[in-house]
Amino acid sequence: MIPVELRLQNFMAYKAPQTLSFANIHLACLTGENGAGKSTLLDAITWALWGKARTRLDDDLIHLGESEMEVAFTFALGGSTYRVLRRRIAGKRGRSELHFHAFLPDANDWRTLTEGGIRQTQDKINRLLRLDYDTFINSAFLLQGRADEFTNKRPAERKQILGDILGLGIYDEYEERAAEKTRLLGQEIRILEAQIEQMEREMAREADYRAEWEDAQRRADALRQDLRAAEAALADLRQRHKELDIKHRQLQDLQTRLQQAQTDLNDLTAAVEQIQKRIRHFQAIIARADDIEAGYANLQRAQAEQEDWNRRLAQSAALRDERHRLETAIQRARAALQADLKVKQARLKELQPKVEGIPKFQANVARLQAEQTR
Repeated sequence: MIPVELRLQNFMAYKAPQTLSFANIHLACLTGENGAGKSTLLDAITWALWGKARTRLDDDLIHLGESEMEVAFTFALGGSTYRVLRRRIAGKRGRSELHFHAFLPDANDWRTLTEGGIRQTQDKINRLLRLDYDTFINSAFLLQGRADEFTNKRPAERKQILGDILGLGIYDEYEERAAEKTRLLGQEIRILEAQIEQMEREMAREADYRAEWEDAQRRADALRQDLRAAEAALADLRQRHKELDIKHRQLQDLQTRLQQAQTDLNDLTAAVEQIQKRIRHFQAIIARADDIEAGYANLQRAQAEQEDWNRRLAQSAALRDERHRLETAIQRARAALQADLKVKQARLKELQPKVEGIPKFQANVARLQAEQTR
């Protein structure tokens, strides 16, 4: 595991967000006064990777006066880059979060490797690192004041730590795989032995099987002969069925044609009866030929008389129209004369006084003439 970057906030002595880059650093030495926060950086790495540090409770790692903290640690391993982000929120019902990501160079983005829970995600990180917290603090990282912890552990614990450091656990895994493979092979061997035993029992009955086979062959030959006879009978039945089907279709066609002929016959019978009715009707008319001819002559005379009356009726209509026109003209002339008479009578009434004054006027004229002659 090669550190790449450490980012922390509100973690122990570091309140403001801090980022420490390990790029291009091959050998590092942390120096400073006591309490400056040197060990805090190492605690931040172990807390991010395993959720453990020098304190017993996670809430004790939160900066005084704050309610939550966060540490993100990026590292390289096996040619890939990974990032672990762990967050803690303090309180009566405190809450922790753990996120695990892998960097994808092609997409230039992070792909999440986080499982459904913190424990599952932590197991995934441990499997990747092949290292847990106890092995780490007894090998690569010696905690302050706990340098002799490895020597003080029990032999079994020291063996476990050395096995984890040297990767000896892989042999336990190989042993488990070998045991599982041996168990599976044992099962296959037992199955094969049972199959071989079954085959041997079957081979011991070869003579019985052969006799049964020969008997089966004879029965099969007989059955084949029966089958050929049945097939021949079936072919004959099929041929007869085919012929019957053809005859049945012919019968259906004849029945259809018969029904059509019967329908045509009924139509012809009805047509003959209708023609016979018309013939009897025409014969009755021919029997009355003299009466019809006399009636026809009377009809022609009546038509001639009707035409003469029609002409007279037309002339009468014309005369009625002329009479109506003359009566209308007379009425208009009478109305005009009566109107003119009324006008003249009114004028006469107007002139009557003037006519009555004429003798007096004439007397005055004569008097004036006489006076002029003197």
